[in-house]
Order: sequence, then C-alpha cells, then structure tokens
Amino acid sequence: MAKITSHKYTVFFNLVSILFFVLMVTRVESGKLFLCLQDVQVNKGDICYAIAQQYGLTLDTFYSYNPNVNCDDLSIGQYLCVDGVWVDF
Repeated sequence: MAKITSHKYTVFFNLVSILFFVLMVTRVESGKLFLCLQDVQVNKGDICYAIAQQYGLTLDTFYSYNPNVNCDDLSIGQYLCVDGVWVDF
C-alpha cells in the first residue's frame, strides 16, 4: 500500500512554490519590490503606445512597469504589465 503524504506537507510545498513563482515575476530594486497587479496579452497589431494609452499610462510609466520590453519587437501572446505597485521591504 502506498504511503499517503501528510496534507500539511502538501500545503507547505504548494505555498513555497507559489511564493517562488511570485518572486520570479517581480523586480527588486534598492529595498523595494515591484508587484504587477494587472497584465495584458499582446495581440496582433498591438503597439506599446496604444496599450499605454488604453490603460491611461504615460509611456514613462509603461516602461517603468515593463523595463525589459522591446517595443519594436512585441510578440503575440507576450504579457505586459499595465498596473503595479512598488512595495517597501
């Protein structure tokens, strides 16, 4: 008969996995952690300027949310952050 793993260990493992994922998709800069609160998926024909305008963002804010984005080479299906917060830690 197979041994059943404790529910507590399963919950702990899942929480650690979720925390690891969250930390992977956030940025840390000088004591601050950036959390993206809303993202959008790039569709055919989308450009950064139009996405920023659609969500009421200036281009500077859009770029601060997406520092590694190459607006000349967006990929269909790529996710871009359109709302986020910096959290002190």
